[in-house]
Amino acid sequence: MAKAYFDYQFGLSEIIPSGNNKTGKSALAFYKVVKKALEDVNKSDVFPTKDLVFIFILQFFASSKEYDKRDVDNMCKTMLAALKNKLYLDDVQVKTLLISKQIDSRIPADFVYTGIKIVKSKDDTGMVKTGKSNAIQLYKGYVKE
Repeated sequence: MAKAYFDYQFGLSEIIPSGNNKTGKSALAFYKVVKKALEDVNKSDVFPTKDLVFIFILQFFASSKEYDKRDVDNMCKTMLAALKNKLYLDDVQVKTLLISKQIDSRIPADFVYTGIKIVKSKDDTGMVKTGKSNAIQLYKGYVKE
């Protein structure tokens, strides 16, 4: 088995509520499910971390109907609120956030996978480094020196 990239990862047989209301009934129920899933983290001396973090969220949907009506920006707000004070202390610690929604026959049920990596320096992940390099090249094409 390959070494895990993330410092902590977990999965839930859930759909992240995508409502903007963080105190809504579905959001509060989701927070309880996340809290229960993260019980072993409470025994850790690593989390909640004070360091910068990279968070990866991958939401799988069983139906295209659910997939089509979910906004990743709202799902991410709900998940970040659920992780706060459990895996990290404050949203300002989130240096990189990657969220995606998927339909995949290998995971034919509603399932959300979340991974967190503690970032010990100001370094970026490979994907962000590539994007930054592309952005610098594009910027140089726009700016006349």
